[in-house]
Amino acid sequence: MGEVWIAGGQSNMQFALSDTEDAKEVISKADHPGIRCYQVPQIPYVGADLENPSAYPAKPEWNVCTPENAGKYPAVAYHFAERIHKALKVPVGIVSCSWGGTSASSWMSEKYLSSDKDIKVYLDEYQTLIAGIDMEKYESDRIAYSAAVERFVKIKEKAISENVAGTALNELLGPYPWPPPAGPKNFQTPCGLYHTMVEKIVPYAVKGVIFYQGESDVDKGALYEKLFGRMIQNWRDDWKNPNMPFLFTQITTYGCDGKPDNDDWAILREQQLFASRNIPNTAMAVSIDCGDMIDIHPKNKRPLGERLSLLARAKVYGQDIECSGPGFREMKLKGDKALLYFDHVGKGLMAKGGALKGFKVCGADKVFVDARAEIKGDTVEVSSSGMKAPKTVRYGWANYSEINLFNKDGLPASPFRTDGP
Repeated sequence: MGEVWIAGGQSNMQFALSDTEDAKEVISKADHPGIRCYQVPQIPYVGADLENPSAYPAKPEWNVCTPENAGKYPAVAYHFAERIHKALKVPVGIVSCSWGGTSASSWMSEKYLSSDKDIKVYLDEYQTLIAGIDMEKYESDRIAYSAAVERFVKIKEKAISENVAGTALNELLGPYPWPPPAGPKNFQTPCGLYHTMVEKIVPYAVKGVIFYQGESDVDKGALYEKLFGRMIQNWRDDWKNPNMPFLFTQITTYGCDGKPDNDDWAILREQQLFASRNIPNTAMAVSIDCGDMIDIHPKNKRPLGERLSLLARAKVYGQDIECSGPGFREMKLKGDKALLYFDHVGKGLMAKGGALKGFKVCGADKVFVDARAEIKGDTVEVSSSGMKAPKTVRYGWANYSEINLFNKDGLPASPFRTDGP
């Protein structure tokens, strides 16, 4: 098979190539006999496949990448595989193991989720829910929800067959039915998909994992490095490979239904940044420039797959290439200016599309204001008119933020704050 990678996570990893902004062009050229994809059956709870066998493939198969079936590939994974295949001249297999709307807690076992008192809250909250659930009402709600989803899918399929697209399609469909009723047969339950999906592929020999997830853990964002770290340990122990590479995508920028200036997504991104620095054999692809103010599922997936492939080529396959955008290292205060120093400067720092933006600064009063930022060699100089003694700098620190600090290798800097934990 060549190089086999698991593509895990939630909806932005599950997102199909056919739904991306450049789908028509990419799919028409997707004739790659050396790339294959295996879709792990999405079984929502233990026993669902036995209750309704006809709903699940008896024997899922590897699908060779052709223009006829490439549209069903997870988009990020497709672009990752295409770049690895081209760079290494080897066959690439993708094991697609993702499901939209899922927490990292869904993809790990009870043993690992309960091993830390802080993240055990996921299990505790679920047990409290189950203890008080009205099963008759729950089953009724499940039936109604399934019917709503079925209606949505039928309307969408009919509209697409009639060439309805874009805004007209969105207005016709309205919002996707969400969320599903919480309960024991919900695919989002802690540890559920670990048993129904991950355990099914543990025997496979894999090179590593690419992962795109985090949006569903924003409400407990400060726990994410710990949660994600235990999940990674769980998988590495299962595969008996303590060094199994984990390459993941940082969540992007999003308006959060009218709350673009809040910082809960920024905190989750910071936790992912910490994970990439503190968990061995992990690396993070920044996606902050690929987001959308109103769409939690941005359609520009090509850069994410390409950036993950750069990480794999450099960190896993040993190629001498720049694989990351600028990473904040330290700040030095000099009079009325803050000087920021970075790793992964590559060929040099650059502001993409004009003057630098996305920087804020505060003094001793802790009131943040928009800052002026200028590139000075391999540093960024930050200041604000009238502020004689800056104390703290933040970059891209909001749910939604427009930023443009890159290196000249074309890779963006991760959002950061100098006053982090």
